Amino acid sequence: MTGSGQMTWGPVKERILFCVSLAAGFFIISQQSLWIDEAHSALKAMQPDLASFFRTLVSDGGSDLQMPGYMLWLWGWEKIFGHSEYALRLANLPWWLLAQGVTIRFFGKKSGFFWVGSLLFLLHPFVWYYLDEARPYAMQMAGATLLAIGIFEAQNPERSIKNWFLWGSCGAVLMGITSLLAFLFSGTGLIVLTFLLLSERSTRQPKTWLRIVPALAVFSATGIYYLWTLCIGARATNGTGGTGWSNLLYVSYELLGFSGVGPSRIELRQNGAGALRPYLPELALYGLASCVMLVATVRELGSKMVVVWATYLLPPVLLILMIGVFKDFRVLGRHFTPVLPVILLAWASCLAVWHRKNPRSAIGLGTLLLLLMLTSSLCLRLSPRHGKDNYRGAAKLAKSALAQNKIVWWAADLAAAKYYQIPFTGAGSAVDVRQSRFEDFAKSPLPNLILLSKPDVYDSHGDLLRYLHDVPLKQTATLQSFTIWEDAR
Repeated sequence: MTGSGQMTWGPVKERILFCVSLAAGFFIISQQSLWIDEAHSALKAMQPDLASFFRTLVSDGGSDLQMPGYMLWLWGWEKIFGHSEYALRLANLPWWLLAQGVTIRFFGKKSGFFWVGSLLFLLHPFVWYYLDEARPYAMQMAGATLLAIGIFEAQNPERSIKNWFLWGSCGAVLMGITSLLAFLFSGTGLIVLTFLLLSERSTRQPKTWLRIVPALAVFSATGIYYLWTLCIGARATNGTGGTGWSNLLYVSYELLGFSGVGPSRIELRQNGAGALRPYLPELALYGLASCVMLVATVRELGSKMVVVWATYLLPPVLLILMIGVFKDFRVLGRHFTPVLPVILLAWASCLAVWHRKNPRSAIGLGTLLLLLMLTSSLCLRLSPRHGKDNYRGAAKLAKSALAQNKIVWWAADLAAAKYYQIPFTGAGSAVDVRQSRFEDFAKSPLPNLILLSKPDVYDSHGDLLRYLHDVPLKQTATLQSFTIWEDAR
């Protein structure tokens, strides 16, 4: 019991929730096919030694080079656990457990209704989705959580974590090595942490700098590395569209957790806002609970806290949006991963304050929000419509046709094809027809099988679809993100 008579979490309850988090992690991580970005990660992680690993990163020239901490972690993980889909995604589990352990420990020290924060972090659909992806966002989420807790505690007069600067600076460094965009948040986070530390009278002494310098040194070294990657031309892949208002709406949609109860990404990609209509009742209920929560949070936040959080988040958010608009870069929810821990901390704080004033309404809203999050998360994990691009299934069809000496055309990602061992050289190999033109098709022998994925990316001129209207090939099947065309003769 605390001095005010409120029950606090004991070590047993913390351990139980941590075990639940561990079990949830194994459940969330799936054995589905790798999709495009995951396949690019996998091919680099499969390199036999560090020299070939770095050569592949540099020669590829994509955004993977700007994810140094994660890519190095994945390369080391693959050497121990292998490169199956499940093994590669399992590399996220330690970071999931770090984030969950930190939040459980942090909220466990708080009294009243504050414990609900642990469940917000445990059940949020955004967290579930990216835990099941062999990309840097689970690692990034762990760093962002540490940083957000450090900033939060620095503003809290009744601190339960004395070494808040260490938590925050370690989180900033960890987050900064996961990607170039996360590095922007890391920079403003370190600035805020340093300002808050130096503003305390008790820390105005020379030894204070001994706590600041290590984090700044690592941050500076990371910044030099990212500058080098930009100088050699490393960039995220273009050709997937720029950033507009629809992207901003989708970022909010994903960060607030709507993804599971709404349409799949493929449906949204193909049909836009029209894909939302069949799911309006579920989305409306989720939206109502989220809006009430957001309004209540804004009312409860003090002006100082608003300024501090805005200083941390607003500059990198605006810079990323400017990059998206002026550099034809498609901004998505994952690019704002560091924002989510701040939202969840603010919601937990608001519910705790609300619980002291009106326990029934706080418990009701908190329970509704958690149930909606769990529903959305379970839909993401279990519903077929939210399945990943089925490159494994497409590769199986391609290799089966090649074994029968059939002509196979491949209009999809090449890295995923290589991961699933589709041959593209020598006798009996598939033909890469990505972005080929109509005149090239007309000169080629009629294929027996065509596997087409995301025409806006791999047939952006529309020539392959035009060719399919003129030849005796029929669509015989679909896989997630694929249409299968076969010789109808």
